[in-house]
Amino acid sequence: KQAAKNNRIIDCLLQIHIADETTKFGMEYDEAEDTILNESFDHIRIRGLMGMASFTENQDQIRAEFEGLHAFYQKHKTPQNWDTLSMGMSGDYALAIDCGSNMVRVGSRIFGARNWGQMYAIVDVETTGGKYDEEGITEIAIYQYNGHSITD
Repeated sequence: KQAAKNNRIIDCLLQIHIADETTKFGMEYDEAEDTILNESFDHIRIRGLMGMASFTENQDQIRAEFEGLHAFYQKHKTPQNWDTLSMGMSGDYALAIDCGSNMVRVGSRIFGARNWGQMYAIVDVETTGGKYDEEGITEIAIYQYNGHSITD
């Protein structure tokens, strides 16, 4: 809604569920294909796909998940004019690049492991009393996650 109000087009990636675990999220391949082929968005430009592999030591499984996403990307890349395939994180980025990724997320490799006891979240501006106008976000609500609950 904010993109339309500000006459902007927001670039995004479709996240595909490629992992063999329930802690990862994203669209299933058939749902994504239906969206790609049958939906149009006035203020969103899909630039490509992203996916997170299973958290496992099994390199063959990770490779298969990455290769599956790469094949789906290749199928839709040209007709959709995509340029981004984001796969791989700090622990598996080399394998992801080998499987065709051109964007990796390596924050833990750069900044160190997350401190889950000091996690912060910026919560939806409109539902928490924050303010958004033509200048952008002018007030936000920030909450701290202490490992058990969220506090302000």
